[in-house]
Amino acid sequence: ARRDLAALNEEIDELIGALRDLVQGIMPAALVERGLIAAVEDLAGRIPLPLAFQVRGDFTRRAPAHVESVAYFVVAEAIANVLKHANAGSIRLELRRDDERLTVAVSDDGVGGATAKPGHGMCGLEDRVRALGGCLRFESGDEGTRIEAEVPCA
Repeated sequence: ARRDLAALNEEIDELIGALRDLVQGIMPAALVERGLIAAVEDLAGRIPLPLAFQVRGDFTRRAPAHVESVAYFVVAEAIANVLKHANAGSIRLELRRDDERLTVAVSDDGVGGATAKPGHGMCGLEDRVRALGGCLRFESGDEGTRIEAEVPCA
Protein backbone atom coordinates (compact mmCIF):
# COMPACT_ATOMS: atom_id res chain seq x y z
CA ALA A 1 0.00 0.00 0.00
CA ARG A 2 2.87 2.39 0.79
CA ARG A 3 4.47 1.71 -2.60
CA ASP A 4 1.14 2.34 -4.35
CA LEU A 5 0.66 5.59 -2.43
CA ALA A 6 4.23 6.69 -3.19
CA ALA A 7 3.71 5.89 -6.89
CA LEU A 8 0.43 7.83 -6.91
CA ASN A 9 2.09 10.83 -5.23
CA GLU A 10 4.88 10.69 -7.81
CA GLU A 11 2.33 10.63 -10.65
CA ILE A 12 0.50 13.61 -9.14
CA ASP A 13 3.78 15.55 -8.82
CA GLU A 14 4.63 14.75 -12.45
CA LEU A 15 1.17 15.83 -13.58
CA ILE A 16 1.42 19.10 -11.66
CA GLY A 17 4.81 19.73 -13.24
CA ALA A 18 3.41 19.00 -16.70
CA LEU A 19 0.46 21.30 -16.06
CA ARG A 20 2.72 24.09 -14.87
CA ASP A 21 4.89 23.69 -17.99
CA LEU A 22 1.83 23.91 -20.20
CA VAL A 23 0.46 26.98 -18.52
CA GLN A 24 3.76 28.83 -18.89
CA GLY A 25 2.96 29.51 -22.52
CA ILE A 26 3.47 26.21 -24.28
CA MET A 27 0.36 25.48 -26.32
CA PRO A 28 -0.57 21.79 -26.18
CA ALA A 29 -0.92 20.17 -29.59
CA ALA A 30 -4.56 19.20 -28.94
CA LEU A 31 -5.44 22.86 -28.32
CA VAL A 32 -3.76 24.06 -31.51
CA GLU A 33 -4.99 21.24 -33.73
CA ARG A 34 -8.40 20.30 -32.35
CA GLY A 35 -9.54 23.12 -30.07
CA LEU A 36 -10.35 23.80 -26.46
CA ILE A 37 -12.75 20.93 -25.80
CA ALA A 38 -10.31 18.31 -27.14
CA ALA A 39 -7.43 19.81 -25.14
CA VAL A 40 -9.48 19.85 -21.94
CA GLU A 41 -10.61 16.27 -22.56
CA ASP A 42 -6.97 15.22 -22.98
CA LEU A 43 -6.06 16.98 -19.74
CA ALA A 44 -9.06 15.49 -17.91
CA GLY A 45 -8.00 12.01 -18.97
CA ARG A 46 -4.78 12.37 -16.97
CA ILE A 47 -6.34 13.63 -13.73
CA PRO A 48 -6.17 11.14 -10.84
CA LEU A 49 -9.53 12.36 -9.46
CA PRO A 50 -13.07 11.91 -10.74
CA LEU A 51 -13.81 14.83 -13.05
CA ALA A 52 -17.29 15.78 -14.27
CA PHE A 53 -17.00 17.73 -17.52
CA GLN A 54 -19.94 19.62 -19.01
CA VAL A 55 -20.06 21.62 -22.24
CA ARG A 56 -22.86 24.11 -22.90
CA GLY A 57 -23.48 26.34 -25.88
CA ASP A 58 -22.18 26.54 -29.40
CA PHE A 59 -18.65 25.23 -29.84
CA THR A 60 -19.07 24.47 -33.55
CA ARG A 61 -16.96 27.55 -34.33
CA ARG A 62 -13.68 27.90 -32.50
CA ALA A 63 -13.01 30.93 -30.37
CA PRO A 64 -9.96 33.03 -31.30
CA ALA A 65 -6.68 31.30 -30.40
CA HIS A 66 -5.81 33.81 -27.66
CA VAL A 67 -9.20 33.22 -26.01
CA GLU A 68 -8.84 29.43 -26.14
CA SER A 69 -5.32 29.71 -24.78
CA VAL A 70 -6.39 31.75 -21.76
CA ALA A 71 -9.36 29.45 -21.12
CA TYR A 72 -7.07 26.42 -21.23
CA PHE A 73 -4.61 28.17 -18.90
CA VAL A 74 -7.41 28.78 -16.39
CA VAL A 75 -8.48 25.12 -16.51
CA ALA A 76 -4.94 23.77 -16.19
CA GLU A 77 -3.92 26.12 -13.37
CA ALA A 78 -7.17 25.56 -11.46
CA ILE A 79 -6.78 21.78 -11.72
CA ALA A 80 -3.12 21.98 -10.68
CA ASN A 81 -4.17 23.98 -7.62
CA VAL A 82 -6.86 21.43 -6.75
CA LEU A 83 -4.36 18.57 -6.99
CA LYS A 84 -1.73 20.36 -4.98
CA HIS A 85 -3.73 22.14 -2.28
CA ALA A 86 -7.40 21.17 -2.05
CA ASN A 87 -7.35 17.59 -0.77
CA ALA A 88 -10.42 17.17 -2.98
CA GLY A 89 -12.32 14.04 -3.88
CA SER A 90 -13.63 15.33 -7.20
CA ILE A 91 -13.51 18.18 -9.70
CA ARG A 92 -16.31 19.75 -11.76
CA LEU A 93 -15.52 21.57 -14.97
CA GLU A 94 -17.88 23.49 -17.22
CA LEU A 95 -17.26 25.25 -20.52
CA ARG A 96 -19.98 27.61 -21.79
CA ARG A 97 -19.98 29.49 -25.05
CA ASP A 98 -22.31 31.98 -26.68
CA ASP A 99 -21.73 34.50 -29.44
CA GLU A 100 -20.14 37.01 -27.11
CA ARG A 101 -18.18 35.13 -24.47
CA LEU A 102 -16.52 31.92 -23.34
CA THR A 103 -16.92 30.95 -19.70
CA VAL A 104 -14.83 28.40 -17.83
CA ALA A 105 -15.81 27.20 -14.36
CA VAL A 106 -13.75 24.80 -12.24
CA SER A 107 -14.89 23.73 -8.80
CA ASP A 108 -13.86 21.13 -6.26
CA ASP A 109 -15.10 19.60 -3.04
CA GLY A 110 -11.86 20.15 -1.16
CA VAL A 111 -10.86 22.08 1.92
CA GLY A 112 -11.16 25.58 0.44
CA GLY A 113 -9.07 28.46 1.66
CA ALA A 114 -7.73 29.66 -1.70
CA THR A 115 -6.64 33.28 -1.70
CA ALA A 116 -5.38 35.75 -4.28
CA LYS A 117 -1.85 36.76 -3.31
CA PRO A 118 0.25 38.96 -5.59
CA GLY A 119 2.74 36.85 -7.52
CA HIS A 120 0.79 33.62 -7.02
CA GLY A 121 -1.44 31.54 -9.27
CA MET A 122 -4.80 33.19 -8.71
CA CYS A 123 -3.46 36.67 -9.47
CA GLY A 124 -1.73 35.35 -12.56
CA LEU A 125 -5.01 33.89 -13.76
CA GLU A 126 -6.79 37.15 -13.10
CA ASP A 127 -4.13 39.11 -15.01
CA ARG A 128 -4.42 36.88 -18.08
CA VAL A 129 -8.20 37.01 -18.11
CA ARG A 130 -8.33 40.79 -17.59
CA ALA A 131 -5.79 41.32 -20.39
CA LEU A 132 -8.50 40.05 -22.76
CA GLY A 133 -11.21 42.23 -21.24
CA GLY A 134 -12.63 39.39 -19.18
CA CYS A 135 -13.24 38.83 -15.50
CA LEU A 136 -12.26 36.15 -13.01
CA ARG A 137 -14.28 35.34 -9.93
CA PHE A 138 -13.58 32.80 -7.24
CA GLU A 139 -15.14 31.61 -4.05
CA SER A 140 -13.33 29.46 -1.55
CA GLY A 141 -15.02 28.34 1.63
CA ASP A 142 -15.24 25.28 3.81
CA GLU A 143 -16.84 23.26 1.01
CA GLY A 144 -14.27 23.74 -1.72
CA THR A 145 -13.29 26.33 -4.27
CA ARG A 146 -14.95 27.59 -7.46
CA ILE A 147 -13.10 29.58 -10.09
CA GLU A 148 -15.01 31.12 -12.98
CA ALA A 149 -13.45 33.04 -15.85
CA GLU A 150 -15.44 34.86 -18.49
CA VAL A 151 -13.63 36.04 -21.63
CA PRO A 152 -15.09 37.98 -24.58
CA CYS A 153 -14.94 36.09 -27.89
CA ALA A 154 -15.38 39.05 -30.24
